[in-house]
Amino acid sequence: MTESTKSRSPARRLLRRRLVVAGMLASLAAGRAASAQNTAVSVAPPVSMPVEAATLAVFGDSLGDGLWGSLFRRFAWTNDIRVHRGSKAATGFNRTPYEDGLAALLDEQPIRVAIMFTGANDAQDAFPLEPGGHGGLFFSANWLPLYRRRLRRFHELASARNLLLLWIGLPTMRDAWFEARIARVRAAQREVCKEFDVPYLDLVPMSANPTGTFADAAGIARALRYEDGIHLTAHANDGIADMALHWLLDEAPAWIDAGMEQRLRHGLR
Repeated sequence: MTESTKSRSPARRLLRRRLVVAGMLASLAAGRAASAQNTAVSVAPPVSMPVEAATLAVFGDSLGDGLWGSLFRRFAWTNDIRVHRGSKAATGFNRTPYEDGLAALLDEQPIRVAIMFTGANDAQDAFPLEPGGHGGLFFSANWLPLYRRRLRRFHELASARNLLLLWIGLPTMRDAWFEARIARVRAAQREVCKEFDVPYLDLVPMSANPTGTFADAAGIARALRYEDGIHLTAHANDGIADMALHWLLDEAPAWIDAGMEQRLRHGLR
């Protein structure tokens, strides 16, 4: 991805970014530090933000819901960092116009950052965008162009409203047959993030462990998924929340003042 922050030299930025992301993933997945250094993260353009309370908005499906819960609990004690729930179970880009919810929210209140985490329901047919239009059967030639168009509508709105958008990539699924389907969804999401220069946090390094566990910040082995092999445990969501907060604090353009940054750091585990 193209690096858009100009305040540091390219070599120094690359080194700093690799060290930050490698450190996060090393604390989340034992033995995965080498893979973590290859995590793809791009920095979004600078965003001009007001000084009032910072609002994080989390969008997505039930995966996004889990991440929203972790972030909400961390900042429930303060009015300076608000976490908006824009996620909803049983949704997905194959049929849900997430951009409508984002537009309505932006019309109501200033939003500092939007975090998207979705795709568990997207390995299936995509609905048409226009009344009477053609849908796309999953694995058919029509599916990928239609799914990309749906992704682009959300990205275009975020870009037009000058919103800092952070994308959480889909983790590896436990069952091989389902992972083969989700891999197509993950690839499409990553491609469109690259097209719009949106930062993408890759969860594959922390979720590819065949034992279905990861090591938390204290080095304790924790279950990664629930029994369905898809949804993530509270411990896993806490780890992903830490990854997102580390990126916002260390890599994102200045979007909060010093006081709010201090409160945001208190949300780290």
